[in-house]
Amino acid sequence: MKDSVMIYLKGMLMGAADVVPGVSGGTIAFITGIYKRLLAAIAAFDLSLITTFKSEGVVGVWRKVDGSFLATLLAGIVTSMALLARVIHFALENHSLWIWSFFFGLVVASVVHIWRQIEAPTISSWLLLLVGSIIAYSISIATPVDAPTANWFIFLAASFAICATILPGISGSFILLLLGVYPVVIEAIGYGDFVVIAHFVAGAILGLLTFVKGVSYVFNRFESQTLAVLTGFLIGSLNSLWPWKVTVETMVNRKGELVPIVQDRVMPSTYESLTGIGGDALICIGMMILGLTLVLILELSTTKE
Repeated sequence: MKDSVMIYLKGMLMGAADVVPGVSGGTIAFITGIYKRLLAAIAAFDLSLITTFKSEGVVGVWRKVDGSFLATLLAGIVTSMALLARVIHFALENHSLWIWSFFFGLVVASVVHIWRQIEAPTISSWLLLLVGSIIAYSISIATPVDAPTANWFIFLAASFAICATILPGISGSFILLLLGVYPVVIEAIGYGDFVVIAHFVAGAILGLLTFVKGVSYVFNRFESQTLAVLTGFLIGSLNSLWPWKVTVETMVNRKGELVPIVQDRVMPSTYESLTGIGGDALICIGMMILGLTLVLILELSTTKE
């Protein structure tokens, strides 16, 4: 029972992270100690389940895919996204500096946490760290597109985004933002547009089943190298999480809304002088420390388990 509650809570943390562009649910899965188990469970969905079903029935299939774990984790993710989508969207609109600061601190601590999993870093580890950083940074400075919001495109976008979500440091929400469908998806989740949600879920399932096996294989065969790349992803993603951003170029989307496409990262004092809005430096530092502390707590709780 205690194990199920912990898995459910970890699912809620993953769901909360996935709502925020720039933050990866995979990061939360890793620092809470369930990343490998999650990969193995999803990778178990293949044609061999037909044979398992014929010989062992539903119980055998449920056991092979670690059904209790997946169902509990998914329940936590869905609950969190349903309850927090509006809240986080409101917070990003009204207290964005605080929210970005919290996740910035969380990811900084995650960089240290994941890198420490590599027993003896080599030159190749550092090179892979650099490669991962460059990839994630390049994604973070990419320009969002004004994409169609048809259901077929939501389906495709979900397939790409879920692949990113599985990787610590690459945000599925940020991929949705780059593809121009993030506002549509968040609105659908927050207000119960089940047609959009159904297309999104179907696309996500397709993406998971086609991508996770490869990630799981690479992780099991080349663990240290994979950890180095993942750490690089996290470092590169810090660019998109930096709280003090000033918009220097905008575009009008299909809804007639003005959205930023190019933003400069600046210091708090510069942010205040350019925007006329308080930089809340002390509060933001406190939120960063809170994010760091949360990772430490999660790390300690995972160690005790």
